Amino acid sequence: MKHLLSPAISNLFLLLLWTFSSTISVEGRILEENCSSSCGDINISFPFRLTTDPARCGDSDYELSCTDNQPILQFHSGKYFVKQISYDTQIIRLVDFNLAPAKCSLPYNSLSIDDLRSDSRYRGLVSSTFTSFFRCSNEIKDQSYREVPCLTQNGSHFYVTYSNYIISDLQGSCSFVSRVPTIYHAVLYPSYDSILKLMASGFDLEWSLECRDCVAAGASCYLNSPGTPNIYQCHYSQGIGIYLPPIVTFIFAAVWNIALVINLVARFILAPIVVIGFLIHKHRTTKKTEHNKEINLTNQQPLIPRRYSYYDVIEITKNFKEKLGKGGFGTVFKGQLADGSVVAVKILGESKFNNEDFTSEVPHFDVGKTNQQGTQYELPHDS
Repeated sequence: MKHLLSPAISNLFLLLLWTFSSTISVEGRILEENCSSSCGDINISFPFRLTTDPARCGDSDYELSCTDNQPILQFHSGKYFVKQISYDTQIIRLVDFNLAPAKCSLPYNSLSIDDLRSDSRYRGLVSSTFTSFFRCSNEIKDQSYREVPCLTQNGSHFYVTYSNYIISDLQGSCSFVSRVPTIYHAVLYPSYDSILKLMASGFDLEWSLECRDCVAAGASCYLNSPGTPNIYQCHYSQGIGIYLPPIVTFIFAAVWNIALVINLVARFILAPIVVIGFLIHKHRTTKKTEHNKEINLTNQQPLIPRRYSYYDVIEITKNFKEKLGKGGFGTVFKGQLADGSVVAVKILGESKFNNEDFTSEVPHFDVGKTNQQGTQYELPHDS
């Protein structure tokens, strides 16, 4: 497409598309915000939707299920209860399915920092840390690690630690088991029961549709202005500097690719065909012109008279060597011109031959006058 549009025209076209699509997007979201439902005490509205809501409601990337009047979110193979949704700050609070209410159990699913960072729907944890579980073959004498009594058995010890997940700090042979995000509280060496309550309080995730769409378009999303909610900016490496929804990006990319294909076809297929056609036409025209010239020359040559002297006639007929016969007022001899053409030469020499006789023999020329082509002929002498 670089060959077809200048950067200035490209940016202007993108800006117009963005303006047009933004208007449609705003109008669409107004309709979607008016479509709301509930599950238990939680109000479900845009961008969230329940699986039982009409298709026009909410965004499919933010779909929740409702079980026993409790909204549930499936997130990275995990299952989480939704405790709260703040549409003003765009923050949702989740609790691991196995940890609410507070009970002695491992998390339903282990969730890492990379899992949170790789999800374009959410911007990550808000004021949260991690609670980690370990299995050890020996007891740990460290007050920051609390034993999980319901899981410790048969010489296998399970431990949990709050806001500390560096396994190298552990003594003895220990291995990592699971990790779950947890709301951060400034508490030093909490007891096991306190850790259970912290995990049961859940963790907060911030969502951003703009960043989700920005990443889907192949750009990077950065925090532009912190607030409630945070304001993000979409940045394109090509320097376009504006955000385009995925549908507009898809349409523009399709038009871009079609134009590129047309350009390539015109350059490498149509252009050679046109050049070859032009050369063939030129060759045929030149050949036809030359052929016409040859025809004209051929047609004109018999009309151009040539005058020979008597000595030329002797040479042409090889001194009248081969006689062909008689006719009219003379004798006909065989001759050959310098170009190899064979001719018949008639020698007029009868005693009764006069100018009228010569005119009848040579009807196109007047005796003693200039012929039609401007060459003068005279009566030959008697041979």
